[in-house]
Amino acid sequence: MREKALRIDVRGVVQGVGFRPFVYRLAKGCGIRGWVRNTGAGVLIHAEGENTAEFYRRLSSEPLPLADIQRLNASPAPAEGWADFRIIPSALAGRQDSLISPDAAICADCRRELRDASDRRFEYPFINCVNCGPRYTIIRARPYDRARTTMDRFSMCPLCAREYANPADRRFHAQPAACPVCGPRVWLEAAGPGADPGGETDQSPLGRAAAMLGEGAILAVKGLGGFHLVCDALNGAAAERLRRNKERDGKPLAVMARDLAAARRAARLTPAEAELLASPAAPIVVARRREEFALPAALAPGLDTLGLMLPYTPLHELLFIPGGPDFLVMTSGNLSGRPLIYREAEARAELGGAADAFLFHDREIYHFCDDSVLRIIDGGPSFFRRARGYVPTPLRLPLPCPRPAAALGAEMKNAFCLASGESAFVSQYLGDMGEYENFRRLRREYVSFQEVTGVKPEVVLCDAHPAYAATRWAPSLGLETRAVWHHEAHLAAVQGEYALPGPVGGLVCDGTGYGRDGHIWGFEFFRGTAGAWRRGGHMEYMPVPGEKSLAFPLRIAWAWTLKLMPEAADRNLREWLAARLPEGEAAALAAQLAAGAGVYQTSSCGRLFDAVSALAGVCARVNYEGQAAAELESVAWRWQERPEAREVKQRLWREARAALRRRENGADVFGFWPEAENGELAYFDFRAAAEEEALVFGLSGFWRRLCLLAAERQEAGLVAYIFHLSLAVGACAAVMALNEGDREFLVAGGVFQNKLLTETLAELAAASGLRLRYPRLLPPGDGGIAFGQIVTYCAEELRD
Repeated sequence: MREKALRIDVRGVVQGVGFRPFVYRLAKGCGIRGWVRNTGAGVLIHAEGENTAEFYRRLSSEPLPLADIQRLNASPAPAEGWADFRIIPSALAGRQDSLISPDAAICADCRRELRDASDRRFEYPFINCVNCGPRYTIIRARPYDRARTTMDRFSMCPLCAREYANPADRRFHAQPAACPVCGPRVWLEAAGPGADPGGETDQSPLGRAAAMLGEGAILAVKGLGGFHLVCDALNGAAAERLRRNKERDGKPLAVMARDLAAARRAARLTPAEAELLASPAAPIVVARRREEFALPAALAPGLDTLGLMLPYTPLHELLFIPGGPDFLVMTSGNLSGRPLIYREAEARAELGGAADAFLFHDREIYHFCDDSVLRIIDGGPSFFRRARGYVPTPLRLPLPCPRPAAALGAEMKNAFCLASGESAFVSQYLGDMGEYENFRRLRREYVSFQEVTGVKPEVVLCDAHPAYAATRWAPSLGLETRAVWHHEAHLAAVQGEYALPGPVGGLVCDGTGYGRDGHIWGFEFFRGTAGAWRRGGHMEYMPVPGEKSLAFPLRIAWAWTLKLMPEAADRNLREWLAARLPEGEAAALAAQLAAGAGVYQTSSCGRLFDAVSALAGVCARVNYEGQAAAELESVAWRWQERPEAREVKQRLWREARAALRRRENGADVFGFWPEAENGELAYFDFRAAAEEEALVFGLSGFWRRLCLLAAERQEAGLVAYIFHLSLAVGACAAVMALNEGDREFLVAGGVFQNKLLTETLAELAAASGLRLRYPRLLPPGDGGIAFGQIVTYCAEELRD
């Protein structure tokens, strides 16, 4: 009988992750003969023997920590008569399409060696293997080999070279592999002229650094993708000083816990959150903090959550010494609004006044990469920031990209995208393009990312807002340029992630985005498909009296009250709110609104959150984007978990379900809402728009109900909870009215980073027979815009 043989072509993230040694061991275990080698596109395997079917089954079903198999094609092949199985030299001629792995957290084996006094890499801060360590942050160009990384200046010693060449070793072809003899080194340096980092002379730099942290010092620590500013998280004075030095008013600070047990002491971790913390990506996970655990208020003022992470490099592990702090503030090494610092000269120039000392190392960071931030929402991960641990893994496009393309994303929370064929590579988080240094980073990464992905764009896509920095830059690239409307890109990103055919409905709730009518949109319902959306409904346009109002949202609340409650019957409510403004400001704002000077109109859900947060007395001064909404959500969470709130919450939910049942049973969207006086929730006044074929979500009754609650001095948590539930009821009713009987709908926009709102909407939707599709692979906010721009381009080209 002729011997069976298979030729197996493997595509995806399969180089630099120990895939060939894995195949080698698997083949040996199955009695397979043949070979495996790297190619320019991935890995090719020749397998012959009687157990090829079992070998293929195990190859496709047994996971490898860092591998991401995106395609596995097997075809019959003639036997070549091999006597054993070997790893043979790579065939890398031609186009290089192999994918690069993201950086990965220290693995259990390396962590064990790090703490083993008999191991030659004992307490070596750059220990790594094929299962962990730097990847994207050190690579200059493909293919991924040492000569094309920033490790090229470190020649391997004989012992490391022997491990590197041994297929049975965990460091076989581990490009960043090194040891204390031949690898990078770390040193401690004073932050200012004449400053002394102190410590005993026989202490290692890391030992001195850890001791300084225990004494209340602030260090600027060079890590995997950039610098962190670090201090003892339980030292309130140190945390407050770090916040002041970093110019980070109010914004929460991330905390690194010694281990998972310590993290559980600080936060009420769910199994999904714990799994995410301990994953190879090791992101910051936003979790509910334990109120009984005494954390300084300076870490996350006004919030009931905490951004936690675990040590993800050996250097971080070594900062946690026996008897030292169990929690370290580990916040991005930059001053407020500025880009992440990743070079020593920049750190000395910009962080010298923020830190007491620097902990440097000499392994160059080629691609800066901030920590990823996620939260578990409705049972799955939700990105707040996608960067380290996930970039540059591509997303699969639902339609092939007709030409290599670049999408430049949005103005805020920018990430761009390069696409070719079926793959879309979304860059790491870059920040807000209104800051010039962030924009400079975009221009630099746009070039270097092409070397990592192999995509050379022929067309460039940008946001339709004419004033956005990336939009203004796009024509200078000398390529065909197309603009994509902001909110349509939001929905296209989610449609593309799930590869859903159109038509489909979707709800976009965010803070700002340029609309087709020149207004700022932000609470919109669309129906259609990528590149062909129709706006079916939106929140009514409301005035915002100038940019100053974004920092002082009570100004927005007052402006909306004047528009929505002008009747004499509401005079007492107007006077109550006017009294909360600084003297003379109510009259001045009324005059400004009447004249229309510096006033713009918006349908923004983000501004609705700001206004309600101020109205409820939660946040009157906004120091960072999203603060008012985050604090409003926190007080609602705290209220609804109190035992005495249980009965009220049940009553509110009964009302919410009854209202939606009336709509489901055929009640007209214009008439099924109870009057505000007859219910406890707030309801939209749905009405047809006079100037367009769209449903308007009117705010008169909704706003009046919330004003009454606040004026009656109801507890802020109750007002906040009623707002969240009411908003979810209104959004669900809008979907039911506008989605043409379709049971599935998309949600997108930064507002859906609100866990309470999203989970409430998902529960109400499910009870009404609807299915909510939520973005999981990219942020629901502007970090997903670039992918949506690519999906839009692909769909438009297909129709043309």
